[in-house]
Amino acid sequence: EQSQAKRRTTAPGNEPNSPVSDEGGGACRTFNRLTLADMPVSGAQFPAESVRLWPGINQDNSMCGRYTLATDAEHLLVRFEAVGPLDWEPRYNIAPSQQAPVIRLQGPIRRAELLRWGFVPSWAKDVRIGYNMINARSEEIARSYKSALKSRRCLIPASGWYEWRDKKPFHFHFPDMELFAFAGLWETWRELTTFTLFTTSSVKTAAEYHDRMPVILNPADYDRWLDPGINGHELTDLLRPCDAALIASPANQAVGNVRNEGPEMLSGS
Repeated sequence: EQSQAKRRTTAPGNEPNSPVSDEGGGACRTFNRLTLADMPVSGAQFPAESVRLWPGINQDNSMCGRYTLATDAEHLLVRFEAVGPLDWEPRYNIAPSQQAPVIRLQGPIRRAELLRWGFVPSWAKDVRIGYNMINARSEEIARSYKSALKSRRCLIPASGWYEWRDKKPFHFHFPDMELFAFAGLWETWRELTTFTLFTTSSVKTAAEYHDRMPVILNPADYDRWLDPGINGHELTDLLRPCDAALIASPANQAVGNVRNEGPEMLSGS
């Protein structure tokens, strides 16, 4: 009881009785009776009634529903040669609808800021569509993303992500928890700016746990990916599997609940 209580450090955006988002149609803590605590972990599926609200979106919500960014703002800005201001402390259980650092290009400058995870297209009538759009398949760009792919691309800094096998969570990361960036897209809906991350076929270590993995960009490709002057439809060759050496470490079962947060999420239990 006591050890479980210690693990349940409230994550930003999950404070009791507070809305998940600060904008966009009064988004609340539930989505078709689905609470944030019940949001699907990687490998799970959204309830059928929620998917039916927006048929044909062609999403990839069966994977990468949690990730980590175990660094502070200062280190992040230096690593990605970006500017702030950015209010960020290490996070170990970032979940859909929460805010996380995203890097976009503003003129010649890389700027880091907090955006909400879960892409909400400009034509959407309801912010809740974002729960269905946390991942985007790279092999077949869905219609909902084609406009953003042209010029609204971003880097999503991370130190790892979670995947489940036999109902057990594993944390995928590079040696020494080296920071990297997922390939992402961003969009503004009313006053709310959101993002999604691309996924692709898994290779090597990741393929032993799931057939999908996030697209991890080569640092040499950051400038091309961010440049809004380049049509993103000419950059789909960058959306390939990362074959670098990944480590899959057993993680804490508590990571399955979005309210749990802290470095102990990385400890197998």
